[in-house]
Amino acid sequence: MVKKASPTIITFYEMIGAFLVVSIMLAVVGQFDQQLYLSQSDFLYLLLLGGLCTAFAYVLGVAVMKELSAFTVALTTNLEPVYGIILALMIFGHREAMSTGFYFGAIIILGAVFIYPYLKTKLKW
Repeated sequence: MVKKASPTIITFYEMIGAFLVVSIMLAVVGQFDQQLYLSQSDFLYLLLLGGLCTAFAYVLGVAVMKELSAFTVALTTNLEPVYGIILALMIFGHREAMSTGFYFGAIIILGAVFIYPYLKTKLKW
């Protein structure tokens, strides 16, 4: 679909789908009417974050899929927490407090990321 349709249209469908699914889930659970009041500043922040940081980022992500493989795009997206960890270490230094299991999980993720290209070239996937 990325090759045929506009990234903006694809993102529009994704956002509408997510909105409908979340709205239906909230209605079924009975929490659709709870805390739906937004102040003017909250509404502006949501517009800014939703428009710029979500919709615009999704449009760019879909546009990039025309040039890069789906694996590469998914890999970059899924490594965001790792980038966040590295940034947190640079900002907070030794004051950060993550558990040993957290670091073990990060090592597993990074191991899988670095082993995949090696296996792909060796096994000719």
